[in-house]
Amino acid sequence: MAIISAFIALLALFATIYSSILQRSHNRLSSKPALNTILDGPSMSLYLSNHGLGPAFLKEAEAIFDGETYNLLIEKESDSFSSHLCAGTSKGTKYSWMILEKDAAIAAGAEQKMLKIHSDNENEWNAVYQALDRCAIKIVYESIYKEKGITTHIGNNVKTAASSRTNA
Repeated sequence: MAIISAFIALLALFATIYSSILQRSHNRLSSKPALNTILDGPSMSLYLSNHGLGPAFLKEAEAIFDGETYNLLIEKESDSFSSHLCAGTSKGTKYSWMILEKDAAIAAGAEQKMLKIHSDNENEWNAVYQALDRCAIKIVYESIYKEKGITTHIGNNVKTAASSRTNA
């Protein structure tokens, strides 16, 4: 009788461990971010959007434009990139560029405007759109469980890499 009781207790222990593993996996999946860049012609804007289920924490952001690399987390380099990107617009055209911050969180379902052209002239956006075709933007982010994700905007195409776990 003692052997059967010990066996049942051991089965209960294994069931509890297995249930904990499943719960942890579910928690990870239910809080996974998914960042993308969105080009919105009607509003003349470039957005960073989180279509995932959890917050994304920005870790790295860089752009390569006409062979030059810019760290978008450094204000001076970010300003230089936006100036070069908008160089094809008419003189006097106003634009705003949001400087990204390391470890900044983008909530699930939220969008972060990166670039906005303040003009009613569609040609201004077309100039920036053509410049973006010569550009690559790479954003590295983490989930609350320290899983890394990468989204890359390459010449008006967006690619998102699957997340991978890093040891913290």
